[in-house]
Amino acid sequence: MKKLVLILLCVSMVLSLTACGFSKRIVEAAENKAETVKTFRCDDLSIELTNDFMTMNFIDDTYNFIWGSGDVTVMGLYSEFEDDILQDMDAFEYAQAFRDNLSESDPSEVTLLDTIPTIEHTTIDEKGEKMIYLLAFYKAEHGIWLVTFGAEEDDYSEHYSDICKYAKTVKCN
Repeated sequence: MKKLVLILLCVSMVLSLTACGFSKRIVEAAENKAETVKTFRCDDLSIELTNDFMTMNFIDDTYNFIWGSGDVTVMGLYSEFEDDILQDMDAFEYAQAFRDNLSESDPSEVTLLDTIPTIEHTTIDEKGEKMIYLLAFYKAEHGIWLVTFGAEEDDYSEHYSDICKYAKTVKCN
């Protein structure tokens, strides 16, 4: 009887150690998968995000694209130049004009993320959650791309360095 109890105890210990190792491998695989870079495209814009992002255009057809990862959402809106005044503006000047017309909140001043004009903008969503957005402006040949990176306040703080990294990968061809 003692041998049977001892054998069962040993088997259960081996199985529990195997399970710990297996769950550790699952976590490591998930972390590696999240770090895999995937290029997303819309018209003449491309951006490198992690492969945990997916297309979410079903949420709102106002935007040219919406890509989300669960914690961070990336939305793009293209504005074609309709007159010479806008066409002569650079992305920084366009960002300043855009900021001056944001009436529903108190956005930050236009700042540069490397050479990318950005505005930080905070709102309260319909559920009462504080949302923070980084608006990044990119001049294309015939218009301006406004790419917005948004997240709930806690997620924004946690993913801010990733958001900046994503913003720096945007290319307009």
